[in-house]
Amino acid sequence: MVSVEPDRDRREVMTLLDGALADSGLTQAEFAAALGTSASRLSTYRSGKTKPTAVFCFRAR
Repeated sequence: MVSVEPDRDRREVMTLLDGALADSGLTQAEFAAALGTSASRLSTYRSGKTKPTAVFCFRAR
């Protein structure tokens, strides 16, 4: 059986990205562009569907 709840690492990344976005004062599209990605890709990271690289998380922070 596959769990639909994100694992601990994914939850921490989701929280980090949500906080960094909020702190930035930018829209999701602006924040994504500043990080060199698309708003749709950032959305997959924020939802836990995809794990970003550690470098991406560092830049976001």
